[in-house]
Amino acid sequence: MISRLYIYILFSLLCGVVSVLGDHFGVGMLDYLLFSIFIAVSVVMTKKKFMVPKRYLVILALYVLVMAVTSYMSPYTTGFVYVLIGSIATLMPFILFMVSYNYVLNENHIGRLIDAWICLILVLCGIALIETTVLTSQAQDSTAILKITLIKPGFFASMTNQGTILSLFQYSLSKKKKYVRIALILTSAVVLTVQLKAIVGVMMIWMLYALIMSDKNRRGRAVAAIAVTAIAAIFMMISIPSLSSKIEKYIGLYAGEESYDKVARPALYYQSVNIANDFFPLGSGQGTFGSIPVNMIYNQIYYDYGLDGIYGLGETGDDFKMDTHWSSILGENGYLGTILYLMLFCYPLTFLRKARRLQSYKSIRFIIMTVIIVVMFESLTLCIPGRMAFMFIYAGLLSIICRRITIAGKYYEGSPS
Repeated sequence: MISRLYIYILFSLLCGVVSVLGDHFGVGMLDYLLFSIFIAVSVVMTKKKFMVPKRYLVILALYVLVMAVTSYMSPYTTGFVYVLIGSIATLMPFILFMVSYNYVLNENHIGRLIDAWICLILVLCGIALIETTVLTSQAQDSTAILKITLIKPGFFASMTNQGTILSLFQYSLSKKKKYVRIALILTSAVVLTVQLKAIVGVMMIWMLYALIMSDKNRRGRAVAAIAVTAIAAIFMMISIPSLSSKIEKYIGLYAGEESYDKVARPALYYQSVNIANDFFPLGSGQGTFGSIPVNMIYNQIYYDYGLDGIYGLGETGDDFKMDTHWSSILGENGYLGTILYLMLFCYPLTFLRKARRLQSYKSIRFIIMTVIIVVMFESLTLCIPGRMAFMFIYAGLLSIICRRITIAGKYYEGSPS
C-alpha cells in the first residue's frame, strides 16, 4: 500500500512538474514518456483484478467507436499515425482515470497525496515571488503584478486555483487552520497574476465552498457571504488599474461583431460549431483541429474554414492553434462525440449519490464538483485538460476518491479499511 502511494506521488508530481516547466527547459514531451512508464508500472503492480466501473467502460467504448468512425469518414484526416497520436492524447485522462481507480488508498494516504500537490503549487508560487521581488523578471503578461517566466501565466494561475481547492478540501476534513492560510495565500497569488479567467475561477471556488459546506439553517449566511465576495471582486476589478485595463482590452477584442473573423479564440469556437454542423452528428476526425498533430502537420481544414489568415492560426506559427480545449473537442468529435466526452469527463459526479452515506459527504461533494466545474470553465480559454498537472487532479485524484467512495459505501460508513 505504502509503496503504491509513493509511486503515485512520485510519478504524478514528476509529470506535473514537467508539464508546466518542460516547455521552458526544452523537454516538453518528457511528461508523456513519464506518463507511459507510470501506466505500465501501475498495471504491472495491480495484484488483484483490474477494476473499472462498467458504465464508464461502456461509455468509453462508445466514444472510441465514434472517434474511429469519425476519423475514417472525414476527408481531413492526414494518416493513421496522426489519427493515433490525436486519439491517444484525447484518451489520456480517461486512461488515467481507469488506472487511478485501481489505487486503493485510505483517507490518510489520500491526504498525503493532496499535501504533496499543495507543496508543489506553493513552491511554484515561491518561484514566482522570487522572480518578482529579487530577479525583477519581465513576465509574459505585462499587466501581471506577480511575475513568472518559467510557466505560462494562465497555466500558473489555474494551477494555483487547483491548490486552493485542495487546501479547502483538506481544511474541511481536518479543520487545521494552516489550510485556510494556504488557500488565502494561493487566492492572493491568483489575483496578483491578473489572469481574468483564473480570478473568476477562484471566486467560483470560494462561492461553491460557502454553498456546499454550509448547513441548511446557515445557507442564508452563505448566500450573503457570496454576495459580499462578488461585490468586493467587482470593486477590485474596477479599482485595480491593471485589471480594469485588461477587462477593457478583452471587451474591445472579443465583443466586436467580426471578432470570430480576426481573433483566434472566438474564431476557433465559431468554426468548431460550423464543423460540427457540416459533419453532423460527427466531426472532422482526430488530429485535425486544435490538437497535437496540427502542430506537426498543418491541416487543410484551417484553409477551408478561413482560419489560416488569423494571427496564431496560420501554417507558420503554432501560438494559438491549441489555445482552447472545447473548440477542439467539438470540432474533431462532433456533437455525438462531445456528449460522450462530457459524460466521461463528468463521470465522478455519479459517485456523489453513493457518498451521501459518508460523514465526509460535503467535503467529497465540494472537491468533485469544484474541480470539474473550475477545470471546465478555465479550459474555455486554455487547453488545461490536456496538461498532466491538471490531469492528475481532475482524472487521477478524483478517480482515487471515487474508488474510496465505492469501498466505503459497500462495507461501512466513514471509517478507513
